[in-house]
Amino acid sequence: MGKRPSRAYVPQAGSSFNVIMSIQYRGWKENQFPHLMFSSNEGVRRAMNTLQLTSDLSRLNLPGAVKPEQVYRSSYGYANTIEILFPNCEGKGVIEQRFRSLNRRLQVDASELESMQIRTLYSYFLQKHILKLDENSPSTFVFRRPLTGWPRHPSSLQRARTPPRMPRAWHRTPSPSSLRDSVHGTNAPDDDLSGHTGTSAQPVAASSSQRSTDRAYKTADDLDMENRRTSAQSRCREDSTSEPDTLAFSATHPSVDDTVEIDRHAPPVFSQADEEPDPHRDEREALRKQIEQCETQRQLQRKRIRELQQELSSERDARQQAEVRLEEERGLLERERRKLREMRRECSEPFVTPALLDAFQEVSAIARAI
Repeated sequence: MGKRPSRAYVPQAGSSFNVIMSIQYRGWKENQFPHLMFSSNEGVRRAMNTLQLTSDLSRLNLPGAVKPEQVYRSSYGYANTIEILFPNCEGKGVIEQRFRSLNRRLQVDASELESMQIRTLYSYFLQKHILKLDENSPSTFVFRRPLTGWPRHPSSLQRARTPPRMPRAWHRTPSPSSLRDSVHGTNAPDDDLSGHTGTSAQPVAASSSQRSTDRAYKTADDLDMENRRTSAQSRCREDSTSEPDTLAFSATHPSVDDTVEIDRHAPPVFSQADEEPDPHRDEREALRKQIEQCETQRQLQRKRIRELQQELSSERDARQQAEVRLEEERGLLERERRKLREMRRECSEPFVTPALLDAFQEVSAIARAI
């Protein structure tokens, strides 16, 4: 019975962290990734220099002082992917706010990842424990890298080249009870078929007796092969109810081709314990988790879009009201301008009062003279 393959990593008690970043590379970094080693701190340090990890994190406004103990190859076997553990990221803290702002910035424009040769970038925020007083405490788990590195997952090409394993039921040595049952199961139908075939009953008995004497000199593999052949023939005889004469004739005169055909099409006997564990189970679980995370992120984006639409509608109403007030102000300004022009025109015309005064003085002087 095969053991179920263990997880690639096991959480253990250690320094606290609550943010995991997964980075998958492309371009020339993707070509260099198969030559990198992550089984030791020195190998991880060389891989960080090759991938320019420190400078990329600084350009993304993330903590660039990453130790080799925080960088791992993808624990789920994803190609060209590394995982980085960021400790001391308390809730509502400065470092966590950097991740939040980076997420919002990349949702708007992800062009800066192309210059870094990054295909995908995911940030996972681990949940914090809730205490009795509704206080958050950070998680206290760390993924420790094995000394020999993460186990490599076989690729699809390697799985295609691997020959299929034979079921374990074919390699078992038959027990004496199974041999005895198969012999009884073979001889009983021959006695019943003697009435149908007549003269062919004695050769069958002779062949069965000769077969029983020769069985003592055969090896375990030959006994296993003949046991399967006789059990397959007995099953075929028991299942034949519609055409008994034809099947009885073929059973009493077995040929090499018939036995090979029956043995080839006989269904192998599998037990519940012999089933091999599914090697793709962890990959499916990882894909399922990614789908759930993408669905959650999509729902959050939809919620944010609805909020932005509501804000846009309110801003549109405010802008319309401002435009109405602006039109009213323009009308008042135009009226004030007309009044100002009229006043300027009145002030620009000559004043006639001094000329009238001179005329009155001349008239009064003439009157006095008279």
